[in-house]
Amino acid sequence: MPLLCDWMEPFFASKTRALLHKGREYVEELAESGAHWHHDVLMVPSDTDPGGVILEITNLRRKSVR
Repeated sequence: MPLLCDWMEPFFASKTRALLHKGREYVEELAESGAHWHHDVLMVPSDTDPGGVILEITNLRRKSVR
């Protein structure tokens, strides 16, 4: 997911949202992206994959490096 955030960042503005269909490992992927990115996330259960979710990502911004 951090790579997806890299790809999405140039297209994000204040009202942009991304909808991502993620599988069973979405919790781990969110934790991994949280190390490098700030974002707000809304999780909606997937209708096509019982273990998956649709993630609505808003307010995407890179964490500052210290």
